[in-house]
Amino acid sequence: MRSEIRSLTGLRGLAAIWVMIGHYIGDGPASQTVRDVVEHMYLAVDIFMVLSGFVLARSHDADFRQTFGVREVARFLWRRLARIYPIYFISSLVCLLLVVTGIDVWGSPVISAPMLLTNAFMAQSWGGPYDGLNAVSWSISTEWAANLLFPVFAALFIRGPMRRSVVAVSVTVACLLLFAALHNGDAPDDPPMFGALTWYSYPGSIVRCTSEFMFGMFCWRVRRDVPGSAWLGSDRVLLPAVLLMSAITLSQRWDMCFLLLSCGLVVGFSYERSIVAAGFASPVPRWLGMISFSLYLWHIPMLQLAPGITALMERLDIWQPWLVAHILLMVVVLAVSAVSFAVIERPAQRYLQRVFATYFGLAAGHKLAQPLP
Repeated sequence: MRSEIRSLTGLRGLAAIWVMIGHYIGDGPASQTVRDVVEHMYLAVDIFMVLSGFVLARSHDADFRQTFGVREVARFLWRRLARIYPIYFISSLVCLLLVVTGIDVWGSPVISAPMLLTNAFMAQSWGGPYDGLNAVSWSISTEWAANLLFPVFAALFIRGPMRRSVVAVSVTVACLLLFAALHNGDAPDDPPMFGALTWYSYPGSIVRCTSEFMFGMFCWRVRRDVPGSAWLGSDRVLLPAVLLMSAITLSQRWDMCFLLLSCGLVVGFSYERSIVAAGFASPVPRWLGMISFSLYLWHIPMLQLAPGITALMERLDIWQPWLVAHILLMVVVLAVSAVSFAVIERPAQRYLQRVFATYFGLAAGHKLAQPLP
């Protein structure tokens, strides 16, 4: 089995681009249909979490399927820190410097000692009323919570009988639906609506993302143990699924359906047997997937450059200066993210893997996987 599923890497990359487009031009001049699709970029987080659960369960199946000790847990958590923390810390520090210098960062974080402490430990979404220095870091915090719970989830979705996994995922779905009935979202500008996954703060953020992480792990269990799951990898299933998911983005009422379809999509893409999967595995989406974590974390602090670029476009009398400025900025973000991945993200990950192997006497193990929060 290959260490990378290229179509899933491409799916992650396109989801990250969706987030950036939503944050950059979601409020721009466009038809209502286009705005509906663009503003639904928050669903990319749901794709990220399902992908993360699936890829991590697949990557660490051998660690947790037969053995289940301190060695495996410590190695897993260190790998996750090595993957997430370096670029998370640097991007958060940049956002802190922007706030301290008086620049209005997205989300207007209120600086305090507890806020800085929770951000340092990636715990800002765990219960306190604390902002994230980087507006998108709330999902990184929930990802880290899911990673800490991974050994527990592994007992449910990697080890043991299939019926235990089915019961666990059924209970998770029931809890998610119950929470949705009681908590209709955090978006201040949107009316409360059952089924809309606009849960960005505690407790909604934790419920949403850990549930989706478990869905991803269950998807791996289905992929591994259910021979009939291969039919999900055919074009006659994947093409209608992609088209239906695209249509669903026109209404928040169908966010839960989008989530369930994304689970099937992840399983189907993992077989890499279809034309649709091959399209997502093509060079551009795959490259975007490789740099997607850097892209996800850098696009918010770099948004502060938009007013200056827009003013320059206006002075140059460029057609649609606001739109052109934001498109140019997205190109710059892609370039910065590519450099960040090559110079910071990947070298730091490899270095921390070596540190762990050297000082704790544990082998680095699997090839580097790249699940994104």
